Amino acid sequence: MSAQLEEERKQYEEQIDIVITSLKDDPGNAELLALQEELVQMIKLIDDSLAEFKPKASAPKTATKTASPPPPPEEKWSRENHPAFKKTAAPAPPPPVEEKEAEPLVITYQVNDNVMAKWVTGDKGFYPARITAVTEAQG
Repeated sequence: MSAQLEEERKQYEEQIDIVITSLKDDPGNAELLALQEELVQMIKLIDDSLAEFKPKASAPKTATKTASPPPPPEEKWSRENHPAFKKTAAPAPPPPVEEKEAEPLVITYQVNDNVMAKWVTGDKGFYPARITAVTEAQG
């Protein structure tokens, strides 16, 4: 996965180089400036993702070198903790007093907001995304 992220990072860097070269010819081009900012943000996101992979990859290596012998296996169950041997607990506390229900939190998104979006039709994972259009709320 990290190799794929590094490859994407290289591609974004190449695109930034092209944009910078184009900006030398037309320094006031708003589209190129926006594209450059977007590419910089994408590289930053990829760097953050790579940083998450690096500690996880290096942690097992150091752990195996300094690992102590494994602790003895714990008992599967003990008489003290088994629910069948516990005495009946004190009577259940009264139900909590109902307070005013808090109004639901309304979140509004705007175009070009960066969010983590769920890939519903694929692996159901969350991925960085950018809002491209906002429609009326349903409900």
